[in-house]
Amino acid sequence: MHRSPRYPSMGLPAAIEKLSLFFEKEGRHQVQKEVAAKSLGYNSLNGSSLTTIAALCQYGLLDQIKGMISISDDGWTILEAPKNSNERSEAITRSAENPTIFYKLKEKYGNSLPSDEAITWELKNWGFTGDGAKKVIKVFRETTTFETSECSHSRVDDEDCVQSEVQESQPEETIEIGDLVNWESQGMLQFAEPKAITGFSECNEWVFVEGNKSGLPINDIILVKKAQKVETPVIQQNPAPKVPAIPAPPVNPQFQQSGPSLSMDIFGDNHIEIRLKKKVSSEEWEIIKKLFDFSENTFLESKDMK
Repeated sequence: MHRSPRYPSMGLPAAIEKLSLFFEKEGRHQVQKEVAAKSLGYNSLNGSSLTTIAALCQYGLLDQIKGMISISDDGWTILEAPKNSNERSEAITRSAENPTIFYKLKEKYGNSLPSDEAITWELKNWGFTGDGAKKVIKVFRETTTFETSECSHSRVDDEDCVQSEVQESQPEETIEIGDLVNWESQGMLQFAEPKAITGFSECNEWVFVEGNKSGLPINDIILVKKAQKVETPVIQQNPAPKVPAIPAPPVNPQFQQSGPSLSMDIFGDNHIEIRLKKKVSSEEWEIIKKLFDFSENTFLESKDMK
């Protein structure tokens, strides 16, 4: 049986009401999904509570990391920022456009929506069933109406709160082998804990995860966490570095040399210069010569080193 792509099960106003219940109980703490379900007004973690959690996550109102649920930055801003503030309006706009299907509809139609029949035709072209399209349109209109009414008060200089700020299109993050994902089916998350992707079908329409023999539809996969990419260090041989010739700094014409010195050009572009404050004894000179012997690796090319 053909299934429609994912979309939130409720409009943004209802989602914010549910978020308020969660915030009253848990604040900004991370809690298990079972606890989150009860804070959202449900008796247990069941189909209805999982559907609500999924909807709030699709709006970006809740964050879900490693099975732990917490209110997001935008969710907190919507609940706590002053009602007519730009910060709250911008957070509402981001939430309204966070579901992929809503973003595509806003990108195509802007704020001047056509008839339900026209939108239904477009949604069917995007893979929705007739019944699924009707549900999407209802939830989408509730969300856009709420967004417009909430934003219009804080942006009096703009005729339209969404068009007041041009937002660059953010490409969806692709999933790769090793990423931790969950599988949403019938509005419910099917895995108690995220599973790692082990491969893809040749047509790239099915995903294989650890512990599952059969593939899962790629459109029903929810990315939980990207796999950490470990860069393998390149082990190189460690020959003595070739020290580039450093040109001698210019001599200050005002500097008066008082001690003995030696300065001459040698071997092409090289130049050698030795300066002493005063003359040394024969024993001290022997020590200086040994210092040159000890510095052999610094001055010799690697091919000439013993």
